[in-house]
Amino acid sequence: MSLKKDSCEVIGGHLFVFVHGFQGTAADMQIFKTIFTIHNPNWHFLCSKSNEGVTDGDISLMGKRLADEVKDYIKIWFPNPKLLGKLSFLGHSLGGVVIRAALPLLEEYKEKMWSLITFASPHLGYMFSESKLINAGLWVLKKIYGSQSLEQLSLSDKSNIHDCFIYRLAMAKVINPINVGAGMVQERDTGELKPGLVLAICVFAGGGPYYENVEVNAEITARKHKMYAKMVETANKKMRDANVYRLNVKFNITGWNMNTLVGRAAHILFLKDELLVRMILLHYKCFWS
Repeated sequence: MSLKKDSCEVIGGHLFVFVHGFQGTAADMQIFKTIFTIHNPNWHFLCSKSNEGVTDGDISLMGKRLADEVKDYIKIWFPNPKLLGKLSFLGHSLGGVVIRAALPLLEEYKEKMWSLITFASPHLGYMFSESKLINAGLWVLKKIYGSQSLEQLSLSDKSNIHDCFIYRLAMAKVINPINVGAGMVQERDTGELKPGLVLAICVFAGGGPYYENVEVNAEITARKHKMYAKMVETANKKMRDANVYRLNVKFNITGWNMNTLVGRAAHILFLKDELLVRMILLHYKCFWS
């Protein structure tokens, strides 16, 4: 079901769907809509609102809400299917995963799919971390506040990892846009967009220096590593027919506070850095044209 790199000329309009992240709102994505509108006033934009206030829930349901919202928008603004030339998605954080959950429900538009761009999205979930502070925060949100989405991202929503939502999403049949891009925060790399695999095995899953801190039970650890590697391999195979790019970003953050300590400062800068948005828009036109 993947689209090939060679595509025919598209004469219809281009619809961009912007999807916010965990506990976010449509307003979070306003910077993208504003800058994109200035660049090309003829493009169409949908800042998704269907999952506002419910991002603690089931990600699969969020995907359905998003898919229904997109269908409703297209029916109103593109009553003639030929008027829709391209359909692109841009998501931040959890929004990137929600988009992937929605794509199988938008199969009727598979010939229109153009670009999928995500910033700081946990496509493989959140199984491994060296930060006890972040792990403690996740535990509070999952157990005390009952966040189902974080249970799913932690691959702890099912007793059998093969039944976990993130694993099933990685294994599921997908509709691939022609262009796929992912922006990720890097400690050392400078901002550079280049061809390559979007998903890679993290140092913890690969048995790096923090291996012993990941899990006390060696058997469980080995099983998690195997499943993690399988998700990476499968996801990348599914994107063979797409133009895949990875954007490594290094933000110049000064000072220390709770946000910088847990990594949230860089995470939310994707929503505030106007220069970054303009750079991607102007220099990497394959995503738009």
